Amino acid sequence: MLDMSRTSLQGDQLRPLAQERCGSDLTKLFVLVIASILMFGCSSARQANRPYHMTESQWASVQTLLQSHPGWRLAVDSDSKNTVAIKQLRDSTPVFEPYFAVRTANTEGTDFAVVLIRNGQFKVFYFRADGSRYRAAQEVATVDWLNDGRIQLEGDTLDVAPFQSDEIFKFAWDSAIKRLELVPDSAQ
Repeated sequence: MLDMSRTSLQGDQLRPLAQERCGSDLTKLFVLVIASILMFGCSSARQANRPYHMTESQWASVQTLLQSHPGWRLAVDSDSKNTVAIKQLRDSTPVFEPYFAVRTANTEGTDFAVVLIRNGQFKVFYFRADGSRYRAAQEVATVDWLNDGRIQLEGDTLDVAPFQSDEIFKFAWDSAIKRLELVPDSAQ
């Protein structure tokens, strides 16, 4: 704020000094507002480009996976032919996603799984948290029927299952070999 009591400038001499001072403050405020908009706006735009709500670390891991699998993309709701089952599951669990699953029970962080799709083939990948980052993705399964199915992480297991079926392919974390392994006879 310009302190008028200590100035020896008079009349027209004050106007340029006040304009310069106010202009400088307004410029700083304008730059701060624009920077804030860009920072938060870009963050929202980055999140908007993701089909699922993922952390930066999860998204970076998925981007690395996609780069190593040319022609594949993340599977989304529209890849499912069973919209009725998805709606029913969301009625009881609003955050349900058929092709993205998260588990926060791991003491190392938040594990997650995603499904990639290409030409009607679905690949299920598991990411094990390792502190603030993720181990390399583990390919768990490749199937052609997941357009009528879903994945789910619960405890140390990943379920890959068709909707409205008793078949569940369970993959359990084996701490000795540090990977998910198919539980024998889990689909019977």
